[in-house]
Amino acid sequence: APLDVQVELPPLPVPRVRVNGTPLPIATFESGHDGWKERVGIVGRCVRERITDAGGQQNTILKVVNMYPAGDLSVTALSAPLTLDAIPNLHFDYCFDPGVKINMYVRHEETWYEFLLTGEEAQEPDVFTASRLSAVADGRWHHFAVDLLGMLDDAIRKKTGHPSPHFTVKEIVFADWSTRADLRAYGFGRNPGGLAIRFDNVAFTPVCSGPITVSWSVPNTPLVSWRTALDRQPAALPREETTSPELSVTPDGGLSFFHLQGYAQDGKPGGIVHIPLNVP
Repeated sequence: APLDVQVELPPLPVPRVRVNGTPLPIATFESGHDGWKERVGIVGRCVRERITDAGGQQNTILKVVNMYPAGDLSVTALSAPLTLDAIPNLHFDYCFDPGVKINMYVRHEETWYEFLLTGEEAQEPDVFTASRLSAVADGRWHHFAVDLLGMLDDAIRKKTGHPSPHFTVKEIVFADWSTRADLRAYGFGRNPGGLAIRFDNVAFTPVCSGPITVSWSVPNTPLVSWRTALDRQPAALPREETTSPELSVTPDGGLSFFHLQGYAQDGKPGGIVHIPLNVP
């Protein structure tokens, strides 16, 4: 896909969602980059692409392409402070090209905490390696779900020996820092040029119990009706019709997904939101 595909894709209206009254930070990439940013030096180019799955459903995804011959593949996923107390769970769908080396870096106060995905430990003095998580780079789509607050709490205790008084995250970056920064800058990183990482349906969510109220709104759009679904599939197509901007659901224990899509008066669809509901 051309690197200017971002400006070629018209935006789709996407609902703002609340679960039991808590607003959810959600990135669907239907209307833009949803807060994700290219890092200094454009080491990873952000590209929006629309793809069609086997069921004929179109989704807009974010594709981050390594722009160095073999260098510093890196993208900022969160660039504004976010407090995790009410929304501790991080979810996203991902597809990493085969062979991609990539990790997640979370900045709390002045420390970067490294959570290994498919890469190796960082060669940076201000990075604390916390743990390895379950992720694969096989060119297929997978769902990632983790208690980010709990993980960060454990990491802070390991580093400092005591709990943190707050869990406000300053920044989240997906990158591979296992080669020194000066070498990465000259193209001696672990990811060959052109390799890509892809993301969709990124959400921070609360822990839920009992009946759950999901509500939504789309300011200044012509959407007049909605389709919803509740199941165990991360990216199913919603089919139940409603005109109400609120619904009470009672999912079984474990991880379920509430799917939501708006429609205009002429039947034109908006973007689909897939909301993870985690019930212990």
